[in-house]
Amino acid sequence: MLTGFAPESEAKAKDFLNLFQTHNVTLEVADLAASLRRDHRWKLPDAMQAAVAINRQLTLVTRNSKDFDPVRHAFVVIPYQLGV
Repeated sequence: MLTGFAPESEAKAKDFLNLFQTHNVTLEVADLAASLRRDHRWKLPDAMQAAVAINRQLTLVTRNSKDFDPVRHAFVVIPYQLGV
């Protein structure tokens, strides 16, 4: 069951999410996430996403510019920022 979806829209949400490739968390990824968490003081979900992206040579697309500054982290792209 997906959180936040009404029962009638859950199937559509699952179909949409199944279009995306998934990546297993290996020991190597977990170790890298722990290191990133310690070095950057990231929360575990952020460190895990970064570790998968780095390990698989992927681009991490996020709006979290506070933790993932694309100037500092070459694997990060901020697609847009909301006006202040």
